[in-house]
Amino acid sequence: MALVLLRSPGGLPGAAAAVAGRLERHLPEPGAAERAASALAEAGFEVGPVVGISFSIAGPPELFRARLGIDPVPSAGGAWTAAGGAEVPGGELPAALAGDVEAVVFEEPVELLDGE
Repeated sequence: MALVLLRSPGGLPGAAAAVAGRLERHLPEPGAAERAASALAEAGFEVGPVVGISFSIAGPPELFRARLGIDPVPSAGGAWTAAGGAEVPGGELPAALAGDVEAVVFEEPVELLDGE
């Protein structure tokens, strides 16, 4: 699974903007989320709901390679990342997505501590 970060006219927010509830000025332009999600669904990805400035996509590694030019590789903890780094800038994505997508990001798994 990866996160699709949508391009925003105001740029990506810092942590303070997201935490303080001032995310509105960083939201993508109207229609951007729908265009990107639709293009990715048509390409065969499972697309999650849009939440704020992002949504998730899932699919087999072959789909990421064929449709996005991203080479997923296994990372520590059983998750996936992209060869060369966990973030793929929108400019490296197919032109149909580059205008609406800031980046595709593979998240590292959360390490839970049990207190022992």
